[in-house]
Amino acid sequence: MGEADPWVDAFPYSRGSIRLTLPELRAFFEEYIALLNRYKRPEADTPPGARTVLTRFLAFPAPDAAPDTVPDAASESRPAPHDRPGSEPS
Repeated sequence: MGEADPWVDAFPYSRGSIRLTLPELRAFFEEYIALLNRYKRPEADTPPGARTVLTRFLAFPAPDAAPDTVPDAASESRPAPHDRPGSEPS
């Protein structure tokens, strides 16, 4: 048998939530892009054993919650986003 592929478990995953103003979100995104660019290099400069890693960034505001309002009948019958099949709570 050959050696196990060391990349087989190389699947870092993170999710979370942070409270930001719109300008902070823009700054956060710019820092994310700067981080990606820091690791970007031409194929000629890529060391042996390196692989292409696909990245994705998704950020969106959570819906505003109005704690003092009573939901209407229509919204009570709709499932919450985390109740839909295939979705997870954050």
